Amino acid sequence: MNRKERMNDFSETLRTAIEAAAFDLHVACPGIVQSFDPEAKTVTVQPAIRAEVAGVATELPILADVPVVFPSAGGFTLTFPIKQGDNCLVVFGDSGIDAWWQSGGIQDPVEFRQHDLSDAFAVFAPLNQTHEIPNISTESVQLRTDDGEAFIEITPEGNINLTAPGPNSLLSLKGLISVAGDITTTGDVTAGGISLNSHTHTCPDGETSGPH
Repeated sequence: MNRKERMNDFSETLRTAIEAAAFDLHVACPGIVQSFDPEAKTVTVQPAIRAEVAGVATELPILADVPVVFPSAGGFTLTFPIKQGDNCLVVFGDSGIDAWWQSGGIQDPVEFRQHDLSDAFAVFAPLNQTHEIPNISTESVQLRTDDGEAFIEITPEGNINLTAPGPNSLLSLKGLISVAGDITTTGDVTAGGISLNSHTHTCPDGETSGPH
């Protein structure tokens, strides 16, 4: 065997070894939620991209007990009701996350593994073209329903808009309310069961005034 043949064999062996190692190296992929545990804050996820095994497209196994990534910091968390069929981005840790998941803080890995299917996080949510969200605002920040009918919005001018448009929709406020400014309404105001539009007053002479 000449030198060129030996180099070709070495290159092929190296390429095969790299491909074999890369097969077990997981970084990120889209996933589909199978179930959600709101107490444990974990999901069961089916990776949505098949892997090639011996030239055959093969589904990756369902991932169990995957921690959910909710936006959270400073004592505040934005949560949302995760449903079966929701999309997520599955991100795989550099090392085993078991000890950190159980105890927090800085931990040694329980066992040595890197970018393993066992060490996934579920980030919500990348959206493919089958999931339509119409009328996305290009100017304001919104927390909204997918159909855009109900939303909380902050505009560039500093206006805050709350919209609950349905005939049975209710904008409910609980707690003390302080307003520094005028209140304008196109409907009635009821306080303690008394309507501002239809209530009456008893005058000093004993007569009753009409509704205001």
